[in-house]
Amino acid sequence: MVAAIVAIVVAVSGGDGPGTTLAGTTSTTVTTTTTVAPTTSTATTTTTVAPTTSTTVATTTTTTTTTLPGSGYDPAALDYFREIAGFSEFGGSGNGELHRWTGDLRIAVYGDPTLEDRTTLAAVLDDLNGIIDTIEVTVVASDSNVDVHFVPVDDFASIEPGYVEGNMGYVYIWWDGDGSIYSGRVLISTTGLTPDERAHLIREELTQGLGLLNDSWDYSESIFYQGWTNVTEYAPIDRAIIEMLYRPELSAGMDIDDALTVLAGLDG
Repeated sequence: MVAAIVAIVVAVSGGDGPGTTLAGTTSTTVTTTTTVAPTTSTATTTTTVAPTTSTTVATTTTTTTTTLPGSGYDPAALDYFREIAGFSEFGGSGNGELHRWTGDLRIAVYGDPTLEDRTTLAAVLDDLNGIIDTIEVTVVASDSNVDVHFVPVDDFASIEPGYVEGNMGYVYIWWDGDGSIYSGRVLISTTGLTPDERAHLIREELTQGLGLLNDSWDYSESIFYQGWTNVTEYAPIDRAIIEMLYRPELSAGMDIDDALTVLAGLDG
């Protein structure tokens, strides 16, 4: 018997609207006891779309530069990697060790995606395959290990029993005893979202399903930004931490501090 820890990552707009959770102020850990295979762990991240009527709160944008190959990783990118890769938004599924895929991602698409949704998905896969050298991400017709469902939000619970109501984007991943992710499920709502909002969620949920389970208030241009944004492209610092996680010198289950020591000695 292994407890399945559900860590909820919520992207919200400025202000404390209904159902919003702000990092560093309040946190919720939902724990369910589930019978699973020995040494199997699960983790979930979710995204709640900002209400259409919300108060705009001024934010400060911090910019950073990621150095080119051959000159080492920028210290700001290393700090961001610690925050995003080493921990999860609400604890439980991130404990200071790396979780990553050790085999290729084979994505199957279900439901009713629009042409724009499929175009966005293809763009995200192209970006990831251009960043990561150790695995490949493809769409397949069978034998998938990641299922992406484009369905009305009201259908989420019937597809993923662990779904937390009120979230318009949802990803659930499973890893084994050594931290290797081996399965994932992504839910994207086809109702209540604009095409741009869906494009944001497709990119965010797939990226967090790589093992990058935390959000942050540090960079508003980042796909991992805690507040609600319409970001639909990776910021340079996003590309840096995705690359870091899948460097061949790192491994699943590695302690985040050990990983940072290795990364600090490598060319970026």
